[in-house]
Amino acid sequence: MAAVTDAQLQAIGRVLRFGAAASRAALADELARQEGPGLWEVLADTVRSDDDWQLRARSLELLGRVAGGADRATAEAVLTAITRSS
Repeated sequence: MAAVTDAQLQAIGRVLRFGAAASRAALADELARQEGPGLWEVLADTVRSDDDWQLRARSLELLGRVAGGADRATAEAVLTAITRSS
């Protein structure tokens, strides 16, 4: 998994908590262009966590957008990240 920096996590957290739908869609598009599952894994961990419901739901929203618009291999990698056991 690619290293995820604190700055990346903070920026994504702000978009997830306060960003409009268009901002979240843009973030999903950016995540889809990235190589490897680094941030997908973090978002999937968030979905399965006990964090705030809205943060969890919006993390799932991003992952769904990435998987829905991706090639098969990427979509399967995202789905595996979401469904694997913690």
